[in-house]
Amino acid sequence: MIRRLRVEVPEFTRCCFCLPLRYGLLVWGYFKMLSLSMFAYLLIEDLTRILVYQSRNVPSVLIIFICLVMIDIIFNIMFIVAGHMKHQQLFKMYYYYSLVFLGTFVIGYVILLGTYFYTFKGMPAYMFLWLTLDTLYIAVPIVMVQIYVTLLVRSETRKLDNNSNFQFVNTAAEATCSMDLNNIETSEETE
Repeated sequence: MIRRLRVEVPEFTRCCFCLPLRYGLLVWGYFKMLSLSMFAYLLIEDLTRILVYQSRNVPSVLIIFICLVMIDIIFNIMFIVAGHMKHQQLFKMYYYYSLVFLGTFVIGYVILLGTYFYTFKGMPAYMFLWLTLDTLYIAVPIVMVQIYVTLLVRSETRKLDNNSNFQFVNTAAEATCSMDLNNIETSEETE
């Protein structure tokens, strides 16, 4: 007999406990856009320096990394547009992108740790810990913030999904029904 575990994913109504959800996501989107733009500028500047001084030896990892940052910028623009327009499909696309990014980042980091372990296996333990903890201090906050933003985007998507058929009903002008257990009678009240 296979038992399935059920996990309740929290739903957020506020971002960082102070801003409304959509405005907090917009603030996060603009902050991430600013940091990604500065990071892309630095990477492109490094690429031009390498091309000027070493025209033959361009690291392919740098080009792949620049492409990944550009893809992240494109999805971040889509995220900001979704926040302004309350566009549910764009939020869902960013949500799936965020899950894929989170998974590839964790898998890539595990591969990086494995590479470190294999490369530096002859080093003393304190040197290996010094090298891995240096990257761990950056990787863990990135994963934690990405999980939090992914949960925020999920909450906003669910909120937009639940509010898509939101409508007001004027119940004061409609007929009312009352029921008695002994006899049933219906009366219309006009006010």
